[in-house]
Amino acid sequence: MSCIALNADGSRLATASKEGTLIRVWDTRTGVQLQELRRGMNAAEIYSIAFNDTSRWLAVSSDKNTIHVFSLESKADGSTAAPPPDEKKNPRSAFSMFSSILPTTYFASQWSFVQFRSPSSRTIVAFGQDTPQGHHTLIVVAADGSFYKVSFDPATPNVEAVQELTVQFIQTPTVPSIES
Repeated sequence: MSCIALNADGSRLATASKEGTLIRVWDTRTGVQLQELRRGMNAAEIYSIAFNDTSRWLAVSSDKNTIHVFSLESKADGSTAAPPPDEKKNPRSAFSMFSSILPTTYFASQWSFVQFRSPSSRTIVAFGQDTPQGHHTLIVVAADGSFYKVSFDPATPNVEAVQELTVQFIQTPTVPSIES
């Protein structure tokens, strides 16, 4: 494991694989794996994992300058939950129909619901307050002092999150030049 996170009530645990390609969500009461989510195919260092306040969404930041958001499908009692009618599920491979006959779980993987490509590296992510339009928000803070607020529509999968706000809260000091 390269990164772990608990949800607010401690009933869910998210773990990132050593390679940073898979995120697994576990029920902490039973030890049962609830979901396996694919961040990507190439290895990555996972910087942070965050559940939203209802544990319906999971966000992951990595050294690829991307934030991946996944829809979670299980209720607190461990049963599978259909998303609300206005929300969609994570996309799957177009070849997922062959997952039962192929020797790999790659084609059965769930991919991120939405992504945000951060202009900055070394980020941590958290969920913010929902917008009046019902969109979910993410707060992204980067090591270079950048702050981003982004939003996404839970009814529209497989798109880029919309950058709502950018603030540079740490200014890089300027070095005066010496003229000859």
